[in-house]
Amino acid sequence: MRLIVGLSLYVAANVGGLILSSLALRGSGHVGVRDVPDLLKRPEVLVGGGLYVLSFALWLYLLSLDEVSVVYPLAIGCAYTGSVVCSIVVLDESISSLKIAGLLLVGLGIMLVTVSR
Repeated sequence: MRLIVGLSLYVAANVGGLILSSLALRGSGHVGVRDVPDLLKRPEVLVGGGLYVLSFALWLYLLSLDEVSVVYPLAIGCAYTGSVVCSIVVLDESISSLKIAGLLLVGLGIMLVTVSR
């Protein structure tokens, strides 16, 4: 149960950080090193960065709960799936049939990793 709750929080923090950072950069064009001080003043970047830090702390917690061979595929697969779904819903990105097939394969991989333990 702790693994499921920790994994859910990890994915939410990781994907939330990604989406917020992406929203902050929308329409900015090419971002260079000179743009960093201005970007660090944007609330979306600050909150997104904070969520990334939180996701790293949750990652360490997840590693303490189970074997890396179980935690890593679960965390990465769920974060990948969550980021694709949120990019479609929040950022209005498109999805192809190839991406859908990839998501289904990731889901199958997650199921195989968890069933095999």
